Amino acid sequence: MTTALEKYEVQASNVYTRNKFFDVQKEIEKVAAINVIDRSDVGNVVTMRLNKFGSPDSVNNVHLHKDNGNLVCDCRLFESCGIPCSHIFSAMKHEQVESIPASLICKRWTKFAKVDHISVVYAEEGDTSKKDLLRDKVNLRRKGNIMKK
Repeated sequence: MTTALEKYEVQASNVYTRNKFFDVQKEIEKVAAINVIDRSDVGNVVTMRLNKFGSPDSVNNVHLHKDNGNLVCDCRLFESCGIPCSHIFSAMKHEQVESIPASLICKRWTKFAKVDHISVVYAEEGDTSKKDLLRDKVNLRRKGNIMKK
């Protein structure tokens, strides 16, 4: 592992495909240069304003919904590329969130996306024994990797 945020990096390496992991790892590395400049707590939403070291005028906002743990950044990297941005990782670090929430793991970029596709094919073919075995295998893998803390 190459960053000081080893928990995030280990979880990402266990969940994402190799190529997507490298993209996520780059975002985690960028956290060192991000500052939380303001934090407000209104109801169930924590809003953090962040900027990049050396660029004080470039501000991003991250919203943490305490009721469900969802994080949303106005840079919209997750919505466009399917991976959490450095702003979200920085906000997670600031708020002591110890693992990447499932809401920020796009199934398309996980190691299990292909296994899920295979189980759908077996389901369409009507072979319930193979379908049940694959579904159980996928569920066990998900619980073991996504829920690690």
